[in-house]
Amino acid sequence: MNKLLLALSGLLFSIGVVAQTLPQRLNPENHFQVEYPNVNQVKAAGDSCGYMANAYLAINKQQSQSLFWWNGPYYGASTGATSFSEAGQYFTAPQPMRISGFQIIYYFSPAAAATSMPLVGKIYEALPDSTPGALIAVDTIDVSEQVPGVGLANYASFVFDSKPLVGGNGFFLSVRTFTSDSIYFFSNDYGQSEDLSYAFYEDVDVPANSGWVNYLLYGAAYDFDHLFFPIFKTEFTNDFTLTSDTVCRGSDACVNVINNAAITYDSLWNRYSTNDTLYLGWEFDGNNTGAEMRSHCSALVNAGTVDITMRDTINFYNDNVGKCPVQVTKQVFVVDSVNADFTFTNTGLQVDFTNTSANSDTYLWDFGDGNNNMDTNTTHTYAANGIYTVHLKAYNQCFEDSSIQSVDLSTVGLEEFGSNSVLIYPNPTQGKVIISLDEVQNDVALKVIDLLGKTVLSRKLSASLLEIDLAPFGQGTYFLRLESDSKVVTKKIVVR
Repeated sequence: MNKLLLALSGLLFSIGVVAQTLPQRLNPENHFQVEYPNVNQVKAAGDSCGYMANAYLAINKQQSQSLFWWNGPYYGASTGATSFSEAGQYFTAPQPMRISGFQIIYYFSPAAAATSMPLVGKIYEALPDSTPGALIAVDTIDVSEQVPGVGLANYASFVFDSKPLVGGNGFFLSVRTFTSDSIYFFSNDYGQSEDLSYAFYEDVDVPANSGWVNYLLYGAAYDFDHLFFPIFKTEFTNDFTLTSDTVCRGSDACVNVINNAAITYDSLWNRYSTNDTLYLGWEFDGNNTGAEMRSHCSALVNAGTVDITMRDTINFYNDNVGKCPVQVTKQVFVVDSVNADFTFTNTGLQVDFTNTSANSDTYLWDFGDGNNNMDTNTTHTYAANGIYTVHLKAYNQCFEDSSIQSVDLSTVGLEEFGSNSVLIYPNPTQGKVIISLDEVQNDVALKVIDLLGKTVLSRKLSASLLEIDLAPFGQGTYFLRLESDSKVVTKKIVVR
């Protein structure tokens, strides 16, 4: 292990020198934007995101440090005390994800004789102690100096045909080189103490001395990251519950977010892991409301079945825009207000009532004679002539309403005055009413009855013309009843 520490010391010393002499700054958010199809397409809950790149190690460090430079040489030859032939970077896997490959940023050393060379990209399972475990995929590529010039960026990609599924303890991405002091890779600043980066010490003379070394072993001030960018595919899921799938019109519908994907809270994958509602938005019946709220209530004013939609995205460090949008829609039934009403017809003292109420399912009839029932439509037979005030109350689970009408059965079985023998005018009136009979009638009784069945005026007629004033009784609808011997007539009049 002392030999490993000595080798690591030499490696870090060489890195520090290059970092001071070749300060090349780069903005990964502008220069590194690799995106595969469909990552902007709205996903249903549980659908998988398309493949995309994660540039956490560059973008997150840019936010905190703002300085990036090239580090090298990373690796020595295949023999010797400072022979580091492979660099590895640890990544968490908070939920199952498929890795299709990864990208690197590199340039050739000014001292390098070659302008192209082979590189091997690997993916390892991580062990429980977050060190590299079993090798699960490999890709070999030839890289060249595509952009000539000291410190200028070149990009290369490794592709894993098997697209391994990783999870649990996480995974490692690594790059192996076979030459010394020839190629440089982009890294972040030192001193982050994240314990994520490793070098593989390879001693062909004493294989027992070979192994992975964590850079943090040498001290926190020397900890840095290899800026390897995994190309991955995973599910971003989200859902919500309704406190009730039925609400009263004008009342609040309330929602609560559930089932956030584990990746939402992992800082290596979600740029805003400490603010899981940053991209969260709600739409209640077509109206945007409650942005960035895990629990939200909003009044619904339109009756019937309405949609409540949650939209959410996650920022995987590929740029400063949410990706893999999830949209979940659920429906709420909004109960409308009740409108009570009814019609009726009679045959003698038997009255058939037809319920024409709207938005109701429970009813109470009061027939005005001490009887009632809860039928929807009903028939009632009265015991005697009279004017009856009928009440209908209509209900649903939220609202109630009433309708009141007078049922005049006072003329049942009686002969009526001739249709043209009685004139009542003006109608409507502001109070004064003239009652004209075509001939003098003996013992004609006049009654004025309101909608509640109460007699508000009563007198005898001794002439064929009579004027009365209804103004003292207030505006409304009244019934004027004239009765003489076995003849009767009832007229409706409106006072305004």
